[in-house]
Amino acid sequence: MLLLGGLTGLLLVGGAIVVVGQRDGSSDTDLGNGTTTTILVTTTVAGETTTSAAAPTTASPTTAAPTTAAPTTAAPTTVAPPTTGADGSFLPSAEVRCLGGETLLAAGVGSRFEVTICADTADRLTYRGVRARDRASIALAACEVSPGRYEAVNEGNTYVVLLGTAGTDGVLQVIDPAGAPLVDDTLESMIDPVLRSLGPC
Repeated sequence: MLLLGGLTGLLLVGGAIVVVGQRDGSSDTDLGNGTTTTILVTTTVAGETTTSAAAPTTASPTTAAPTTAAPTTAAPTTVAPPTTGADGSFLPSAEVRCLGGETLLAAGVGSRFEVTICADTADRLTYRGVRARDRASIALAACEVSPGRYEAVNEGNTYVVLLGTAGTDGVLQVIDPAGAPLVDDTLESMIDPVLRSLGPC
């Protein structure tokens, strides 16, 4: 006889009758929660009966390892540096590139601004500038005051661009109607200025 539900059984082993059961009629235990179960073994041999308790077994409780999510840090926003074209020549930012049919006469990049001077087929000049902080851009009709010096006017403010040979320092100045400087930014000249015999401003 073997009754598994209550851990009670009757076994015939080598001429001996073995009775297996729980102590004091205790109920089944959940071994996953660390509960101890004692097994009683009763043996009858040649009319003599002995009872012994098997060594108790204790199941260790299991504890899930805590998980910790790695902190995330937002990448800082930076202004992309000037890039070059496929042939290695300077390629201005999209906001200040010359239009189709125009020629790039001068270009400068500073910590706060990037500017270009473009000429169309009729030698009309355009000043284009973009502010690095917020990518605000502007395009103004311009003129060449002297070789490498360009000017444009917007709402009474005069934009002055001075650029020399590639790799040298130039300057962007914005001067209000009273002559006070609003902007004074050092620019690195990115190309050798293309000199043309242009009429006065």
